[in-house]
Amino acid sequence: MEKEMIEKGYMEFVSIVQDSDLSFNPKELLEIAEKSQIHTFGWPIGVVLHTNEYMPRPYKEGIKCIIKSETMGGSYDYWDLKKNGDFYLLQSFFEDSRTENKIFLDVRISRITEAILHSALLYTLFGFHPDHVVNIRIKHNGLNGRILSIADPMRIMFQKRTSFENAVETDIETKLSDIRTNIYDIVYRAISEMTLMFEYYEPPRNVVNDIAGQFIAQSRSHRDLNNLMNLENI
Repeated sequence: MEKEMIEKGYMEFVSIVQDSDLSFNPKELLEIAEKSQIHTFGWPIGVVLHTNEYMPRPYKEGIKCIIKSETMGGSYDYWDLKKNGDFYLLQSFFEDSRTENKIFLDVRISRITEAILHSALLYTLFGFHPDHVVNIRIKHNGLNGRILSIADPMRIMFQKRTSFENAVETDIETKLSDIRTNIYDIVYRAISEMTLMFEYYEPPRNVVNDIAGQFIAQSRSHRDLNNLMNLENI
């Protein structure tokens, strides 16, 4: 099982379009997966590498990719894109390649923002109607004993807060068209439900919006995402 490959914590992301009747072949899925990458922060979610070892592989239900890197602190990425559009991501915490027993607020905000934008782009490229309903689940596991911190040295967290809960997940149901208009609300809900486990911490809304906004601004260089999501107006 993929989760057993990760020694510490991980983020799990699932997105499903309700009542999907589409069926793409593996080659078509690979083309969509390549166009859905957002290159702004480390390896993008749903990364497509053209190497024999790490290239996505076709299987009867779609395509999947497994990347385990010892040079990145034992980082692990697994994603699976099914022919009907169902997407699954399992990704070890970036934080564990940089430090011990911490979770970075700014990194988590950026990753959640990326995951949501990736889904919106993915399903637009699949050709789903804007009124199609998307079910999203975001889970962070391996939080117990971690300290909430921040990666950006220009930002400061004044109090040490520790989680005594190990896993937190957020379930979201939204129309595809509403992801663009509600992206900040979705991100805030997901990150705050996680940070509440760190001794009731609720991050300031303006801080979350600022970090998510920085990621969105970087994403505007992605032509397909900028055009399809109209990011300049977010």
